Amino acid sequence: MERKLTAILSADVEGYSRLMGEDEEATIRTLTSYRQAMETLIRMHRGRVVDCPGDNLLAEFGSVVDAVQCAVVIQTTLRAENANLAQRRRMEFRIGINLGDVLVEGERIYGDGVNIAARVEGLADGGGICITGTVFDQIKGKVSVNFEDLGPQQVKNIAEPIRAYRAVLGFGTATAGPQKKIEVPRRQPPSTARKRRRERSARTNINQIKIAAAKLKQEIRFCKTVDGVTIAYSTMGQGPPLVVPPQWVSHLEADLIEGPFGDVYEALRQHHMLVRFDKRGTGLSERNVSELSDDLFVIDLEAVVDELRLQRFALYGLSAGGRLILDYYAKHPDRVSHLVFYGTSAAQPVKELSKGATINLSVIRASWEVGSKLRAEMMVPDGGTREDIERLACWIRLAVTSDVAQRLIELALSRKDQRPLLSNVSVPTLVIHRRGDHVPFAGGQELASKIPGAQFIPLEGNNHLPSTHGEGLELATPVIEFLAQDREHLPAKFADIGAPVTLLFTDIEASTVLTQRLDDEGVQRFLQDHNDMVGRALRSYAGTEVKHTGDGIMGSFISASRAVGCALHIQRNVANRNVANPEDAVKLRIGLNAGEPIVEGDILSGTLVQLARGICDWAEPGQVLVSDVVRQLVAGKGFEFKPVGEQLLKGFDEPVALYKVPVR
Repeated sequence: MERKLTAILSADVEGYSRLMGEDEEATIRTLTSYRQAMETLIRMHRGRVVDCPGDNLLAEFGSVVDAVQCAVVIQTTLRAENANLAQRRRMEFRIGINLGDVLVEGERIYGDGVNIAARVEGLADGGGICITGTVFDQIKGKVSVNFEDLGPQQVKNIAEPIRAYRAVLGFGTATAGPQKKIEVPRRQPPSTARKRRRERSARTNINQIKIAAAKLKQEIRFCKTVDGVTIAYSTMGQGPPLVVPPQWVSHLEADLIEGPFGDVYEALRQHHMLVRFDKRGTGLSERNVSELSDDLFVIDLEAVVDELRLQRFALYGLSAGGRLILDYYAKHPDRVSHLVFYGTSAAQPVKELSKGATINLSVIRASWEVGSKLRAEMMVPDGGTREDIERLACWIRLAVTSDVAQRLIELALSRKDQRPLLSNVSVPTLVIHRRGDHVPFAGGQELASKIPGAQFIPLEGNNHLPSTHGEGLELATPVIEFLAQDREHLPAKFADIGAPVTLLFTDIEASTVLTQRLDDEGVQRFLQDHNDMVGRALRSYAGTEVKHTGDGIMGSFISASRAVGCALHIQRNVANRNVANPEDAVKLRIGLNAGEPIVEGDILSGTLVQLARGICDWAEPGQVLVSDVVRQLVAGKGFEFKPVGEQLLKGFDEPVALYKVPVR
């Protein structure tokens, strides 16, 4: 039976017997709704539900950070839902998390790893979370939650005491040091009719989350950035590509259920292939990232459009997304056909906006729940009911953690002045702005006035985010009409099948010696590992496998930076494999070159290919070696190059300047 190390989440309902004794039907309805929401949130955090017996739920995660973050979101979400129920009808789950070894049989998992998770769950209060010491050791400094040390705990059927920690949930939590108490004005008790409406709304919203996956008209996939961060992206509809980067925060799935731009996306996808993504640290993209910056968000955008092989496309920047598309255009003007901005200013934050953001930052540090609601109210000052604000706040909390929200606000407060970039824009541009937006109307006017030939559409109202269907269409209809006016075809250079590419060659170290050192089974095992590792890396970095070369693989990329990133990724994976399998450790050579190949059907040939092959042959085992052309193409992308000198490669009359890229 197979064994593996995994993070186990165990949950059950506190006081389930009492709830069933008082009202079986109501308890089953609530349990079903809450469990559906939990299952969806577990999937959103890259987990898997293993079993759901009775009032219990068992799930596993590949990452303890994902498991703990998921548990916090579950308890935050269910706490908000319980607020709509009578005190005695509220259903609170206890959650326990353990990192341990489990036995695997089909889809089931067994063993002490599971048992300990169930036992530590029993140490949690209703609505609370307890974790073991193995989990705590892995998440220190990685999640925005404080924990109380419960010390060694002797639990049933486990021989040795286990270290246990209880999460301190201020439902927002999570900054070190004393938490500031936020006094929230007490609302008047709602009428009976309003209570019923809220209960129906709560059931509807939580069920919407459950059935969202079947209803969403999008395909969600993942890609890697050049610095190795996993980015989630989606496509919807057909037609000319329209890329809509994330605003302050986003969540690909929740955006279409609870998010404010759902109607905008639905309208746009009727006319375009709509491309969206969650930037690093948010949504379905990799959450555990050490750094957030405008430059890194541009790298996220580059990864998505390269993964989709988009040659030229329109960009629509909603809110903070407008600054991102302006930065991207400054780097890649030849790949952008149109620019559209809504609610964006290229200037540094004005004093009034900075003051409001600073207040919001302080509240979030004290309470994520209260801070997210304040953020929602700032975005839609004229928007809807209290339930609408609660729903928008829930969307914010799903999209981002308290810690990352604080970092994003701090980043926004220190942003640079982008106005010097505006005069260089030379593609058709549309600017939309509301007169009462908290992002100053003058900022939108200045944006349009400094971009040559830009169109400007002023809208009435004060809401930054649309709160009604009509407000949403105001952000979609003008864009559809604008983009339809001037449909541009791809330039000839993009349609040319001989367009510049970067070629990557791998070569197994001394394959002949390898055959002598290892038995046939060992050789075949490594060859299979090599082919699998290189194939996965090519797919992750938007490369194409051209052919097998006997003891290596040839791949091609439309992006030189992705080719270099892929090469480093392969070498790191090979190194990890060698650590795990020292008895048959083998190294790879990797060489890269860029230029225009000769294309005959599916065959690439010419000097470009010969030189790339020669560079690979010259590389030392475990090394990534590139030509000077590649080095120049990826300058400023964060790679380190060390000169190897000019080398005379086989088949070439002139020496070639080569550079090695250190594998970190």
